[in-house]
Amino acid sequence: MGAAVSAQYIYVGGTLLRWGDTPLSMGEPTTAAIWPGPFVAGEPAGSVWTWSVGPGASASAPGADRELTEAYGRVATWRVDGHAFATFTIDGRSDEAAGIVERRDDLWIRRDGVLVFRGRIVGAEDAVDASTHVTQFAAVDYRAMLSGAAKVEPSVPTFSAVDQGQIVWQLIQGWQALSGGDWGITQGVGSTSGVTRDETDITPFSPVGEVIDSLLRRDGGGEWEISPTMELNRWWPRRGSASGEVLDYGGVLDSVGRSLPEFGNAAGATGGQGTAAVVSADAGVGADDRGRWTVAQGYPSVSKQSTVAAKASWLLDQASTVQSEWRATFSPGRWGGLGHVWIGDTVEMRVDSGRLSVAGAHRVVELQAVCGDHGTETITVGIVGVPA
Repeated sequence: MGAAVSAQYIYVGGTLLRWGDTPLSMGEPTTAAIWPGPFVAGEPAGSVWTWSVGPGASASAPGADRELTEAYGRVATWRVDGHAFATFTIDGRSDEAAGIVERRDDLWIRRDGVLVFRGRIVGAEDAVDASTHVTQFAAVDYRAMLSGAAKVEPSVPTFSAVDQGQIVWQLIQGWQALSGGDWGITQGVGSTSGVTRDETDITPFSPVGEVIDSLLRRDGGGEWEISPTMELNRWWPRRGSASGEVLDYGGVLDSVGRSLPEFGNAAGATGGQGTAAVVSADAGVGADDRGRWTVAQGYPSVSKQSTVAAKASWLLDQASTVQSEWRATFSPGRWGGLGHVWIGDTVEMRVDSGRLSVAGAHRVVELQAVCGDHGTETITVGIVGVPA
């Protein structure tokens, strides 16, 4: 492939494809400008990202009724065991900015017509001087809203031998039953897990999302989301598929970075008053040439001894199985969307550079999309190495 050529227009005519910086006139019928640039010769065409706003799930008539055509600096991030969020910047004196109502409006993001994000606009920062007014907006998905606006209000529920999937649903339904709390969340996948829990120590006004996190971040737990279509999805024990996709540096991947995460082959957990500390250790810790590495976490609101033990087991699993952390950027045009590689998926990662020789299963735990103009996109993923 020859050197990249920057241009403002692409022209097509007959069997020729040309580019240039001048829009053609009506007197040149053999060629026509088919899309405004900028373009770089040799780069594949990108996908269409559409960002829209409108009254959110709390409004009487929610819906994305205004496309943001003047927004720039558009970045969206999804995480496997956390909330999704998005930011964009706009001229604060524009009609589009004036129409955005903070804390009421939702942001909808679509890629090639597929809805990939929906969240409430909860943040706005304005910088104003004599010549400019720049506003940056931030939106978070409804999983984050359950950890922010939504609280477990009295009377606080208790659960005895209830499937953990149904505890999650009932906690959300408790919020949605309150005046002004109905966001239209419905049941998605994973309504039951086959694991029952006793949950009797919920503190009044605890954030609903944090109670759910505490419930599922223990041995035998799972992962969850509120999807862009407002469905509660639960996976047991983890989301994603073993796609078999190969992510190779120098091919699908344009650049990679590696770091070491926190490691532990022993984990300690403490609970509230009246509970004893629990230590859970890997069976082979005594023969591990790295020695013993202990991680620990306190859970002061936990009052049941069995829950403390389950927390220790979960913490050990988290600290001992992740071998390395990677941040990798796709080569232009090489990410095929949610059906190609998405958070939770297990992929085959291959890197051969100097001291790094990697070929094995890795899990995608984060994906960030920087949405440029005219179909350009920069896709970066967070990937963790897992044992074979």
